[in-house]
Amino acid sequence: MFPEPDARTRDRPGLITWTTAWEDAGPALDLLCRAAERIDILSPTGVPALTGLDPARCTAYVSEGTTADRSDVTVRVIPWRVGLYPGIGRVVTLFRLPGGRAVVHYPCPHGAVFTEDPAECRAAREVFDRLPAYAAERSLKRPAGGERSGPG
Repeated sequence: MFPEPDARTRDRPGLITWTTAWEDAGPALDLLCRAAERIDILSPTGVPALTGLDPARCTAYVSEGTTADRSDVTVRVIPWRVGLYPGIGRVVTLFRLPGGRAVVHYPCPHGAVFTEDPAECRAAREVFDRLPAYAAERSLKRPAGGERSGPG
């Protein structure tokens, strides 16, 4: 199902990093969403269109002012007043799989990168371990009139 490992990891057995075209990332993301014990998402502009999630195992960190009409994730808002925070400027999803394995997903403009590189997974874990100190759990629902609303 997954493409061949790319040049960065071809010579490192047991380590998988692959890149794929945007339209081909969907099946891999669906599989990871179903298999993961824990999913953490940092996406300042909104929660990506992932399926098979539930709020007990999926947390999304978004910037203040973002509208997120999702009941299948726990949304945590990072207020503008905190300034810079870990991971700012990068969209990343960490899939923690059974048995201690993990996969990090980085969307790109025309594709996606998936990696099991221990250094990348450790860096993502460190970001997600620190983000709760910057965020608050809030409901970001669109009001009945359809106007955007930020956290209240």
